[in-house]
Amino acid sequence: MLHLRVIVPNDLREPVIDVLRDNPGVTHLVVHRDAAQIPAGDEITADIARESANDVVGDLKALGVKQRGAITLDFVDTVLSTRAYRAEDDAEGDPADAVVWDELAIRRTSANASNAGSRSRRCSRRL
Repeated sequence: MLHLRVIVPNDLREPVIDVLRDNPGVTHLVVHRDAAQIPAGDEITADIARESANDVVGDLKALGVKQRGAITLDFVDTVLSTRAYRAEDDAEGDPADAVVWDELAIRRTSANASNAGSRSRRCSRRL
């Protein structure tokens, strides 16, 4: 299970809520109106079955959330909730096979940046 946190301007609140409500792998939807300061807007959170993450993130990006707010995902180690179990059962696919592609892309980019930073630090020491 993943925990989703979205920061959105007020005009995207309802479209984001619709995306999350329409996905059977989403549960524990919470909306904190006007909670975000920079950028200003709402904080929306939910728990998501791993199998649903790519669809949810893709739909949120299509709404422009990435450009106008933020999308964050965290791994949840423990969930004690019948709704969470149901969301995982209702999500399409097998959680063991679920790969969150954006997460892999970010990790790869971060690893490349770390390696580049190490190389440039080594190079600057040599000079």
